[in-house]
Amino acid sequence: MSDSFWDVETSGMEESDGGTGKTTAEMMDIATFTDTETKGLEEPWDMVAVDPGESDGDHIWNMVDGETYPFLSWQSFLCTL
Repeated sequence: MSDSFWDVETSGMEESDGGTGKTTAEMMDIATFTDTETKGLEEPWDMVAVDPGESDGDHIWNMVDGETYPFLSWQSFLCTL
């Protein structure tokens, strides 16, 4: 399995049958999902960074870089974590 991640800190799971475990900080870093140098990422996600409370429907995934997990473009986050 590639291009799939989970948060090892919040889940408490260090291993899985699929995907790649990442820290919370890595899960909130857009490069985890867009930079193919990232372990476990073969194809970049269709993702863009947005400001809190905003969304960009031109991309499937949005993220407030450094503050949120990825979210679908039809969603928006009014506040940060």
